[in-house]
Amino acid sequence: MNFSNHYTRPDSALQSFQDADTEELVELINKAYAYQDVHKKSPRTNPQHLRKLAIENELYVLRGNGQTIGCIYIKLEDDSLHFGLLAVDEQYRKQGFAQAMIAAVESYARASNLKSIKLDYMSVASELKGYYERHGFHVTGEVNNWGTIDLIKMEKDISSN
Repeated sequence: MNFSNHYTRPDSALQSFQDADTEELVELINKAYAYQDVHKKSPRTNPQHLRKLAIENELYVLRGNGQTIGCIYIKLEDDSLHFGLLAVDEQYRKQGFAQAMIAAVESYARASNLKSIKLDYMSVASELKGYYERHGFHVTGEVNNWGTIDLIKMEKDISSN
């Protein structure tokens, strides 16, 4: 089953990460996550980190009109699907692209008969808690330290729907 096929927005498409995407994606991700630089004292990613992430997870690039719009990764964890590194280029924000990627995650997880979807949000981006709650996620109480930033776990149960 192909995750990309679960993305249904007609003006864009999710494509598997290719090494040629590295530099452009590093720039997009670092701009999207720039708010955390002051806390981490470094950008969110670099070419080596992104390539490693792509090996350990399924990394996808969102494209539309010949432009790179965003990205997301997914990873199967037992009976759950974890997603992360959800990023949308600044000029495409507030147009529903992130929401469409989250909908693809949920569609794929349901089609795969998984029980839940998981994510981590950074404590320095507390506004994301409400965003993900509006999408049905709840805080699990699990927090992992990532340097000077806490990664707060959220989960959405999809087993009964």
